[in-house]
Amino acid sequence: MPCCARVIIEDRDELGQMGFKLPKRLPKGFVCNCDLAAYMLIDKLTERGYKVPEDVSVVGFNNYLYPELADREITTYEVNTKAMTKVALEKVLKQIKNPKRGCASASTFLLLPGDGISLGMYSRQFCL
Repeated sequence: MPCCARVIIEDRDELGQMGFKLPKRLPKGFVCNCDLAAYMLIDKLTERGYKVPEDVSVVGFNNYLYPELADREITTYEVNTKAMTKVALEKVLKQIKNPKRGCASASTFLLLPGDGISLGMYSRQFCL
């Protein structure tokens, strides 16, 4: 698979249950939509005999600590939940004060900063 080719794997079924199938040809790395998906992917890759990160890199998203996985550290992106909560609350209060204003449009969305966290050994540099 050429560098930077995109592969999207659905990680939930129609009922919202997590689970996925690996593609026949793996990319050099995966960026997961949450840390739980990253942990599950690492387990599935390991079960299939792949070495993470030597064969495939895995990066998570949200830096959420799952108690049952506390002994495992991954590279992740930490969401600024405090800033996200503040912005969401401000938007809800603004909507309550002026309900005729309508829903938010694309121009009202904000990009909030977060932090890359390198905690573990499950990733190496790869292009996206």
